[in-house]
Amino acid sequence: MVISKLLHPPAAASAIVVINTEAGWGFLLTICISALLLIAISVIYNNLFKDRQYPKQGV
Repeated sequence: MVISKLLHPPAAASAIVVINTEAGWGFLLTICISALLLIAISVIYNNLFKDRQYPKQGV
């Protein structure tokens, strides 16, 4: 995508939706909450395995 100078499709779609629908702050809040929830679930799932730990402590 860097070579072709294109946007990541979900990022471009979010911007187009906001511009075309004149979405308010609720849309931004939904995106932020969704991103934080995804990170939290990923960290919890990753730390279920004993041989992996994120974030790494005392490397």
